[in-house]
Amino acid sequence: MNWIERKDMRKTALSEEILLQVEKPARYIGNEVNSVVKNREDVAVRFAMCFPDVYEIGMSHLGIQILYSMFNSWEDVWCERVYSPWTDLDRIMREQKIPLFGLESQEPVKEMDFLGITLQYEMCYTNILQILELSQIPLLAAERGNITLLLTALWLVSAQLQCEFTLWKDKFYV
Repeated sequence: MNWIERKDMRKTALSEEILLQVEKPARYIGNEVNSVVKNREDVAVRFAMCFPDVYEIGMSHLGIQILYSMFNSWEDVWCERVYSPWTDLDRIMREQKIPLFGLESQEPVKEMDFLGITLQYEMCYTNILQILELSQIPLLAAERGNITLLLTALWLVSAQLQCEFTLWKDKFYV
């Protein structure tokens, strides 16, 4: 029996075939100790909290851990983590048109209510484009039309650089 099809395992966004092609598949399956999985029918708000860097960098960020715990302490909110995939999975996701997904539910980011992107340093700026493209969300805010996902930027770097991102974000929080 395929390990993804086992009844005691939840369904993953990536097939076993894809997971075997990437260098570190554990980055993408979630299910870590202390991860929070809620019933989507029991929550009013689903929040995708994105650290636009690979899993190993983002998961160790204390600010993300604090916000993740805080949001998930509210019964009506489900906060999921999202990270930039490494180049091996990025290529596969683009070729096979697999949308970027939250680690906890393994569901596409574009199906959530909010996408929050934390910007810790300038080297992550280009990863924002990767996140939006892989999430299948239009890059420009004006092109999003009736998409109900609200894109927010959790801004911790120079406030004067905010003007450079006014075309793609919906809200900024400094």
